[in-house]
Amino acid sequence: MASLRVFGKIWMPRGHGMLGAERFFFLSAIFLFFVLGQFPSASLAQSSADEYIAEGMKAYVQGNYQEAIDAFTQAINIQPDNVQAYTNRGLAKYRLGDIDGALDDHTSAIKMNPNFAAAYTNRGGAKFVKGDFDGAIADHTKALELFPEYVQALNNRGFVKLHIGDVDGAMADFDKALELNPFEPSAYTNRASARLAKAIALKREGEKEASQTQLEEAARDATKAIVLNPQLAPTYVLRGRILQEVMALDKALQDFDKAIELDPNLPTAYLNRGSVKIAKKDYEAGLEDIYRALEIAPELGPLAEPWIEYATKGLEEQSG
Repeated sequence: MASLRVFGKIWMPRGHGMLGAERFFFLSAIFLFFVLGQFPSASLAQSSADEYIAEGMKAYVQGNYQEAIDAFTQAINIQPDNVQAYTNRGLAKYRLGDIDGALDDHTSAIKMNPNFAAAYTNRGGAKFVKGDFDGAIADHTKALELFPEYVQALNNRGFVKLHIGDVDGAMADFDKALELNPFEPSAYTNRASARLAKAIALKREGEKEASQTQLEEAARDATKAIVLNPQLAPTYVLRGRILQEVMALDKALQDFDKAIELDPNLPTAYLNRGSVKIAKKDYEAGLEDIYRALEIAPELGPLAEPWIEYATKGLEEQSG
């Protein structure tokens, strides 16, 4: 993807390419959903290992990931060939940032059962975080060979394709995922992001009408995701970004406000809201949001700096 001028010429800081921001936005607004393994078969339902797996899954759902790891480890100690205990422990490790540990656990599950589709797509998610995009796509593809109607594998593979710039390939995966399950909010969110990327590319090529069509479709997809799950803070950020693209700044602000209401620590919501306020010449409030984004995610510094400079200059002109 070439340099994307996502904020529009009228009010974007001069000379500031936004490719990095767009990629960060995709990563923060789109969800990699890793499914938990199925419950063990009924014939093992009374085993101690199964009891620990059930305990671990309950802890995982509650967000107690270390507790989940401990329970899954107990299950593995009792039953060392329990593939679901391994892949579920890998998910919990992933949640705690132990990506190498997650990779090891998913790989162990695959070695024990090469036909366990969930382990492949879970490992694909971990590979993505490690920057192994080819490996991630290969794992999701293998999961789909084993289970062609695996919606999450399609969704995750599409996400990876989108990240590396294969917008059409990503769109095909999201379309298929939604054909299989038209009630999957993450697939709508992801497809909205793909449509936004396509709209920006078309606009850059001078295809304004086609770009507008993609933006309208993107807004519809984002709205469908929100209807299905009104608690998706990053999807509000995404829809706000789409509204920014058509310069509907007040409506964009409403979406960023809602995202922050749902998740007060979502840095992209503050960064985007700050940029809109700066565009509306509310420089002090805009800077407050930009600095809040940096407080949460200091790595956004290179993206925030042009907006800080732009707002600072605006304040100087107002006071002068």
